[in-house]
Amino acid sequence: MRKIFFLLSLASLFTALVSCDSDTYRHNTSIVYPYGVKMLFADQTQDSVLFSTFDSYKVTTNNTPWMRVLTSEKYPSSATIPNSYYNSYMCGVKVQAEPNTSDKCRMGYIDVHSFGQDWDQTVSAGYYQLCWHNVMHPAPDFTRDASGNVIGCKYEQVDSFNCVVDTLRFQAFDKWTLSVPEGSFVMPKITSGDAGYHTLILSVSRNEGTSTRSTQLTLKSDNGAQTIVGFKQKAKGEKSPL
Repeated sequence: MRKIFFLLSLASLFTALVSCDSDTYRHNTSIVYPYGVKMLFADQTQDSVLFSTFDSYKVTTNNTPWMRVLTSEKYPSSATIPNSYYNSYMCGVKVQAEPNTSDKCRMGYIDVHSFGQDWDQTVSAGYYQLCWHNVMHPAPDFTRDASGNVIGCKYEQVDSFNCVVDTLRFQAFDKWTLSVPEGSFVMPKITSGDAGYHTLILSVSRNEGTSTRSTQLTLKSDNGAQTIVGFKQKAKGEKSPL
């Protein structure tokens, strides 16, 4: 099997090291990536975990049915590594998440079990998958729980009555389509595309009525994730948004 480990200098590994009394073994296992909890968007399904170890390892999910650990020749999910007092290895494993098609955010964990002579430790990487796309305009309006954790998000742009153009900016991790309701006063020039960053030009008709009107566009990825993006437009004589 082709080697995929990177040798690390001990100069960078002074923390969390364990040596046996005989000083013939040195052990450490630590998550390098993600640092803290990695945030995934609803349509984001590919990521990885990067960790350092002196010993053999096995990477598995921890009570997270919507995530899966991938394995390949280049990125094996388990490996036998002879312990060396002087050498540590940087290892990477690919992970796959299901798209979040629900209306709730969810937390998942990937465990890295490191083991060898006189050594057995498990460390975990955390992933928090949101239930919306990465929309940058309109700006997100987050909902938080009592602890300050983000648990919801609303996208809504408010335009003046004489606004005739706006934009929708977002990042997609899969192919996507944009649905527009019949009779909408907001019309995109493009309604589908591939993964990547996108800025869509939206044509807006003037509001000649006497009250604020609203419409909703639906951004949907081919993998099933979707996000509602709202637009409101003031009537003539109403105070324009700042």
